[in-house]
Amino acid sequence: MENWRLLLFFLAIVTSGNTHAEETLTPQETTTKDSASPTITAVKPNPVPGAQQRQWIKLIGEGFSANSKVMLRLGERIFPIPSERTRFTNGQALEIYVNVSTGPATWQAQVSNPEGQKSKPISFEVKPPAAIASQQQAAEKQERTAEVEALEKKAEQTNGKIDQAKETAEKAKLEAVKASAEKAAVQQQVEKTAQAARTAQQQLEAAKAQATGNPAGQKKVQKLAEEAEKREQAATAEKNKLAAIEAKEQAAKEKATVTETKIEKLQQEFAELRKQRATKRTFLEQATTAVWISLAGFIIWFIKRLAVNKFESITVKKEEVREGSTRLRTLVLLLNWLGTILIVLTVGYLILDEFGINMAPILASVGIAGLALGFGGQYLIRDIISGIFILIEGQYNINDIVQIGEFSGVVETVNLRHTQLRDLNGRAIYIPNGEIKAVINFTKGYGQMVLDISVAYKENIDHVMEVMTKVVEEMQQAPTCARSIKGFEMFGVEDFGESAVTIRCRFKTRAGKQWEIAREYRRRLKNRFDDLGIEIPFPHRTLNWEKPPQNCQTEECEPTTRSASAPS
Repeated sequence: MENWRLLLFFLAIVTSGNTHAEETLTPQETTTKDSASPTITAVKPNPVPGAQQRQWIKLIGEGFSANSKVMLRLGERIFPIPSERTRFTNGQALEIYVNVSTGPATWQAQVSNPEGQKSKPISFEVKPPAAIASQQQAAEKQERTAEVEALEKKAEQTNGKIDQAKETAEKAKLEAVKASAEKAAVQQQVEKTAQAARTAQQQLEAAKAQATGNPAGQKKVQKLAEEAEKREQAATAEKNKLAAIEAKEQAAKEKATVTETKIEKLQQEFAELRKQRATKRTFLEQATTAVWISLAGFIIWFIKRLAVNKFESITVKKEEVREGSTRLRTLVLLLNWLGTILIVLTVGYLILDEFGINMAPILASVGIAGLALGFGGQYLIRDIISGIFILIEGQYNINDIVQIGEFSGVVETVNLRHTQLRDLNGRAIYIPNGEIKAVINFTKGYGQMVLDISVAYKENIDHVMEVMTKVVEEMQQAPTCARSIKGFEMFGVEDFGESAVTIRCRFKTRAGKQWEIAREYRRRLKNRFDDLGIEIPFPHRTLNWEKPPQNCQTEECEPTTRSASAPS
């Protein structure tokens, strides 16, 4: 009985131990099963490009095994993927070989392990290849745009640093110049105090040589020694001050040099950023921007041209031009010319900058070419400088009548390079501004015309002068001449000629009207002289014929001719 009891007790112990072991292992097995559950975190590619044939799609996650199965779902339809079209890469990647067609759709993928664990479904998009390409292009464009904006922002910051560095360099240069001027003044003071200290030392040495046991001399020596010490201290202080100023000047120069070096590096960085910005943009984008820049430049030029044409239409009449707007019109046309050049240069610079072309080497090349052509270009520079002074001083303007050297005519064009005249025969004359030494302007402010009228000696001079004055008064009352005549002077008898008395008078007219008034005056005066019988003498010849004698048979008896020239 006791043996049976011991046996039963032993069996009870063993049974309870196994139960405890089973209870202990159950959570561990559960944990193992939970950790082995598959999980899908991503599908590549996503979106999947649609196609009529099968393609490989990768599932990214964890908990995958070689025996994992994949199931795709499209709406209510389920597509189990056979194991022969499933490729196990590792525990984090599976690949499936499937046909998802070409239409846009949203699919779901789910992975299950042989133990029965299943992942949560993950969705992925299927899109046509054209849509994906467009989306990729849009994404790439957005990325490029973001990069370009970042580069532009960095370039702007670099440009700001360049401006700050330039300000710092200018301040350092000003400090160096100020310190240099202060150093020159202190150097003079140092020389003066040093000279005073040497003089005091010489006086002290002389006093010591003379003071041989003399109390008064000893006292003088002591006084001179104190004075010499003060002079020496002052000289030392001035030298220290000079040394501090020199150190300040040197520091300012070094700062300016360092800042200029920094500016060069920043400019190189700025050029590199602009170049990188250009490489990030496609040629089509650059060309489009260049077209927009050119269009903006053309619009600005067109608006400028409209404004100039409007101004010219206002001052189209010569009468209005003569009244004071000639200089303004000349300056407006000059500004129009300069504005066109400025627009062209600005548009060209912006277009080259858009394509990432650095302008510094180009400008340097232009500078070298300018030096190479300097000898030939001196005439161009001379013409431009002369043109500037002509326009500033207002020597002549458009529509003025001038004489330049041997040429005369109406001024049609004035610019920095040359002056164009139009003579009476309609010929255009181009004169370089640098060759203009002297100018006669017949229409500067007002015009004057001196007339010499000749009458016969037999005429009453006072009466003739009175008639001449009355003709002028009649012209001043005529609407066609009243605005043009500004004044009239009767000078009187100017000369006694061989056959006539010359009476001189002078008209003052509006600018450019003197020739017109003189012609009209001569016409009216001739008609009035004819009406009053006043003779205007002119040379003439009288021929007298005589009949020969009746009995003359020789050549000596031929008719003779006598001629004479005299006033009638």
